[in-house]
Amino acid sequence: MSAESTFLDILHAAEREGCRFTHAQVSSWDPTDLETVKCLGILERIDGTIADCPDCEIGHAGEVHVAKDSAGRERRHLACPLHGRVEVTVESSQEWVVKPHALAAAVAKAFGTNRRPTPPVRGVWKLGRCMIGEASREVILLLNAAGADGRDFTAHVGQSGRAIVVVPVREPWVPDGLRFAPAVVPLADAATCTANGIEIDPRFVLDLIRAADENSRLAREQGGDSPRMRKRIQQIVRQESTVQLTDDLLVGAYVRTGSADKAAAALSEELGRKVSRDSIYRALERRGGIDAVTATHDSGSVRRVVASQPRDRAKRKAQSGI
Repeated sequence: MSAESTFLDILHAAEREGCRFTHAQVSSWDPTDLETVKCLGILERIDGTIADCPDCEIGHAGEVHVAKDSAGRERRHLACPLHGRVEVTVESSQEWVVKPHALAAAVAKAFGTNRRPTPPVRGVWKLGRCMIGEASREVILLLNAAGADGRDFTAHVGQSGRAIVVVPVREPWVPDGLRFAPAVVPLADAATCTANGIEIDPRFVLDLIRAADENSRLAREQGGDSPRMRKRIQQIVRQESTVQLTDDLLVGAYVRTGSADKAAAALSEELGRKVSRDSIYRALERRGGIDAVTATHDSGSVRRVVASQPRDRAKRKAQSGI
């Protein structure tokens, strides 16, 4: 088996949690390739529970049962549909598993990131930042693309589309609400495994990043047609319109009506949009408070709620010359 096929088998196993290689599968690999991945620490040998039948030509694998013979020696056997009880060796019942942390460290080294990989959630490894072209980008290794939750994906990848998401083989499920999707780099297409470690094709990765950046640029240009962007534009327009309400207009409405609630209602009807009583109170405070405003505007030409009091009627008569 070629080195590319061996590395591809390992990548497929890396994205399936609990996947194991039997002794027979590993024995079919080139010994040099096996030694390479062993030195990198990507594979770990464990005492397995399944072995291939040594006497069966149909490729049967069965569960290994361990028992002791009359002499107290440990013996292993499996049940074969053709040969019945078949004894297997300790070596043939050993299995190999992918070590996620070692794979993450090898990928981080290949991208030249600046920190030790940390797993914020199961299957999602943050590898740090690297320089691609003239920009620094976050590199994230996703090992459970099939079972990744969309919320976890968005939380750890972000929504800017600037991250680099590395996967073994399969592309992740990207949430529908993520408008700016990041560049996704499958190791099966972009990497090779050598005695010096995993090597990344920088030109291939750069092409993926440029394509993702172009898609994000187009999404931003077309964002004005989306419901979310239209809502945001309306909010900005309302905010700018609110700022344009002068204190003179707000205070004048209060002076005319004698009440913040009535002033807000009157302006809302006149302007065709909501004006709050709080905006009236803030304008009054900026003018020195209610007492200062009423003192400044205390004249017979101003209609006030308390105009029925005798002193106000006398003042209005004096000012009108009656």
